Amino acid sequence: MFDTLESFWWFRIRMPPHCLIHSHALNKLLTEKSAFLNYFKSIFPVFHKSNVFFRDLQYAIQRYLELKGMNITYANSEKLALGFSAALENEKIFKKINGTTWTLNHEPFLTGAAHAIEGKS
Repeated sequence: MFDTLESFWWFRIRMPPHCLIHSHALNKLLTEKSAFLNYFKSIFPVFHKSNVFFRDLQYAIQRYLELKGMNITYANSEKLALGFSAALENEKIFKKINGTTWTLNHEPFLTGAAHAIEGKS
């Protein structure tokens, strides 16, 4: 649904003009969503239907962007985590539990047991 920041209109409206780094960083996360989610899975124990916590997402975003050569502050990584999580909610990849927790709805991250239960073996 939101492949680029240009289609993510409400985030663009809220963003001050001097915050172009946010725009570029969020756009990078949205366009590299699959690569980021695989990176996230490599550093945190996430799988289909598991919980995702805001701070885990924030730290993963900050580290991922650092590996891509973009150094961002703690405060900026919080803003990016909010924007990225909202985009994933809109795409039904995240299902909100509360303000800081989501359920991951991403079938490529099914585990062996989940495959058998859901009849996908």
